[in-house]
Amino acid sequence: MPLLPAALSLWLASNWFPALVAILSAIAAHMAAGYTRKSRGIGFSIWIFTNGALAWSFWQAGNIPYFLLFVFYEIENFKGVYNNMVRR
Repeated sequence: MPLLPAALSLWLASNWFPALVAILSAIAAHMAAGYTRKSRGIGFSIWIFTNGALAWSFWQAGNIPYFLLFVFYEIENFKGVYNNMVRR
């Protein structure tokens, strides 16, 4: 059993950025579904950041289909923010 923490520690040392983005994405999803407007705004802001970070990591890895998918997500996210700001 002691091998599992060591293996996880080694994996996190070499993959800290994707792990951080995954954790932030989970926090953002929880906050975006929150009750208060402030919580939803913060969660959505984190969500936009993590989608951009994922797009960048897919670009660096040469994964063009996922890069384009996450660029599309970013465009739609910014359109949503703009539409919500204009409609007030």
